[in-house]
Amino acid sequence: MSVGSAPTRWRWRRSSRTSSLGTAILFLFPALLVIGVFHLYGTGRNIYLSLTDWTLAGAEFIGFTNYINLLQSGDFWNSVKVTFFFAFVVPVTVIVAIPVAYLLHYVIRKSYLYRLLLFVPFIVPTVATSLVWGLVFAPSPTGVVNAALNPFGIRRQGWILDSTGVVELVAGWFGATVPGWAEGPSIAMAILLLVRYWQMLGFTVLILYAGMTRIDPDLLDAARVDGASEPKILRRVVIPVLSPTILFVVVVSLVFALREFNTIFVLTLGGPARTTETLSMLMYRQFWGDNLFALGAATATALFLIILLVTWLQFRLSRRWVHYTAGTA
Repeated sequence: MSVGSAPTRWRWRRSSRTSSLGTAILFLFPALLVIGVFHLYGTGRNIYLSLTDWTLAGAEFIGFTNYINLLQSGDFWNSVKVTFFFAFVVPVTVIVAIPVAYLLHYVIRKSYLYRLLLFVPFIVPTVATSLVWGLVFAPSPTGVVNAALNPFGIRRQGWILDSTGVVELVAGWFGATVPGWAEGPSIAMAILLLVRYWQMLGFTVLILYAGMTRIDPDLLDAARVDGASEPKILRRVVIPVLSPTILFVVVVSLVFALREFNTIFVLTLGGPARTTETLSMLMYRQFWGDNLFALGAATATALFLIILLVTWLQFRLSRRWVHYTAGTA
């Protein structure tokens, strides 16, 4: 009887697995549909479009001509430079966020309110916060900063309309001049970096804070017993154990920064003099300003490849400093 029932049990288990697989596919189908239509199909369609001379009348396949034109374009290389200027906010934010997260977790008691206040700029829509910052740095006399500086006799500044390089500005204070390639990011870009830093600091701090909650407290207690100071504990104990979390937040933040659009669109629209025109803004201008749809598709593909390359390099280089060893509770 037991021998005869074995095929029955096998069929029941197979039927159960099939039913579970069908249930899983049913629940995953909406997400898979969205990914398939808006990501996979959209990416494939964009790549095809970048290989054509696309007009409303139709698309003529021209191979890599758009990419060749893109690589020969000064606007493209300017946008690449500006994009990496903007991405510089990521390491600055992480460097500041690590000690802030350490203070909130290990030093300051009942830090719930501080964490909430830090996280608010991230959860508020970027368009709304960018509009507020636009009022703060408005070049008009009624701009918040200009109005605050006016009583001190400081003349009205252009702020988000100022294309002067930061390095060029500082050198001018000392009567020095710098070559064009060393002018640095513009004043407008510096303001964008400040706004982006304000938006992302809370997100970065909370991710690192969550990583610190998994660190074995015995490690820190042992370091304190040995006489290590808090800065030394942070540098020698916390950061090495937290390195996988740091890698995660750097990768995610860099992807966000390299493709950021809303903040730049609201505050500067890529100006002044294209000093804040990132690849996302260049793509927008090519699509909706110049009606160069195929060239815009090529720019989008180039941005995708740049993000892919930067992400790959981060994981490649992370082998030297990320430690996936014991040290978590």
